[in-house]
Amino acid sequence: QRGFGIIPGSSNFDHMTENSPEAITQFPKLIPRHSVDVETAISSLLRGVDLEEEESDNLGKDFNEGVVATFFNAMAQSLKIFVVDPKSGRQVPVSRYIEAGKSNRIIANPNDVFVVYDL
Repeated sequence: QRGFGIIPGSSNFDHMTENSPEAITQFPKLIPRHSVDVETAISSLLRGVDLEEEESDNLGKDFNEGVVATFFNAMAQSLKIFVVDPKSGRQVPVSRYIEAGKSNRIIANPNDVFVVYDL
């Protein structure tokens, strides 16, 4: 779905059956929240870095409310996104630094207010 592919490999017959195209097509389509979790984890794995604390804190949480928001960095410098806490006004980081020309997806609620800062 997001340009990543996984090729399972096994000589174990049971594992080969579990990874067959017939078995894989029985999996339900990921909801946006799970898609973001997988994308965040795989991206971190491929970059060879640990997830930042604010990213790992939200992995696996059940966010049935909200939408997936995609932020694209069209600037020349890296950017970081913060959501403004409506009660305290505190700016809470919701992304890692987004390099120029890259994007990041997060779960947002309709009333969220975001601010973005460059390096």
